[in-house]
Amino acid sequence: MDLLKLDIEGAEIVVLESCAGKLGCVDRIFVEHHSFAHQPQTLSRLVSILADAGFRLQIHSPMICGQPFVSRSTIHGMDALLHIFAFRT
Repeated sequence: MDLLKLDIEGAEIVVLESCAGKLGCVDRIFVEHHSFAHQPQTLSRLVSILADAGFRLQIHSPMICGQPFVSRSTIHGMDALLHIFAFRT
């Protein structure tokens, strides 16, 4: 498979954990990772799943908070939104 795109509003970890053994069939993955303010963060698990499957990552954030130590904002209940590009080298 050339590209797997996951934009599933917070269910990324559930899906990636359920198909982790099949990620070797995928060349590139795009994940829109949602972090909801009042739920445990799962970014480290997501990164581990992708790294264990042999991917290299680039992470971009369309949601920028200029001074998170001073004031943390949320948008639609999220305190972070990340675009994760995973590819094989």
